[in-house]
Parts: sequence; C-alpha cells; structure tokens
Amino acid sequence: MVSERHAAFWNSELAFIRNTEPKVIAYSRRSGNEEYLILVNLSDQAATPQFTNGDMAVAAFSSRTTKEVIYRTGADNDAPAYLHGRLFIHPYETLIVKV
Repeated sequence: MVSERHAAFWNSELAFIRNTEPKVIAYSRRSGNEEYLILVNLSDQAATPQFTNGDMAVAAFSSRTTKEVIYRTGADNDAPAYLHGRLFIHPYETLIVKV
C-alpha cells in the first residue's frame, strides 16, 4: 500500500494547489525529501489540468521531463499520464505523481 511505504502520506504537510479544472482536486504531500502531487478527477470527463499558483511542488513538477506515476486508478492503468507533454487524467481517476 502506497500510504505505508511513503511517510509523506501519513506524517506530512498537505497543501492544496489551484488548477484550471474545476472538478479536479490537486494537492501535495511533503515529508523530508519526499514530495507527491495528488490529483483526483471528480468529473465524468477527462481533464488536462494546468496549475495556477507558484507552489514549489508545481514548479518542480512542471520543470521535470520525467515524472514517476506511483499510483493510478481509472479506466486503463497502462494508458499514458501525459498527452502532448501535458498531464492527462481520466474521468473519476486518482493520480499520484512523485515530484
């Protein structure tokens, strides 16, 4: 289970992150050197959220070329999390990305 292996999910700071998709919740969890971006799509439509504030997690996430998706729910776990270089999240999907 992800929450047992990573301290950021049980002993950490939580910060909500604004994004352009009204039905996508985005937040970061951080503990020590571990940091994760968590996105939850509450819509029945796919989304490509863009982040709208200067949060450190967002800056680190946006500047990296490779991002490790460590957990994903949704229609197809083998589908890419990025479409044309932008984050892509399926309907009703949760995505956890290591920052």
